[in-house]
Amino acid sequence: MTSKKKNGKPVVHFINEKRTLEQLQKLVGGYIEMQTMDDGRQLIFNEDGKMMNLPLNKPAMDFLPNRLYGQTVVGDAVILSGDGLID
Repeated sequence: MTSKKKNGKPVVHFINEKRTLEQLQKLVGGYIEMQTMDDGRQLIFNEDGKMMNLPLNKPAMDFLPNRLYGQTVVGDAVILSGDGLID
């Protein structure tokens, strides 16, 4: 797993090995929402992040599929690939 951390701002974790639901929830700080990206990777973020007033995660926004124009990602996010993908 690798992550980008900048001055307390939201991070993006890159994971390519299996994680449990509980582990993913811990990484994003709550219930998860998943979006499959155009290249097959999966973007995971906090489903309730907006209601929790979590800060915008601009780096994660760059990974949102084009079809989700207008959606935002707040709080920490996870990008799953390879063996880490959720079935």
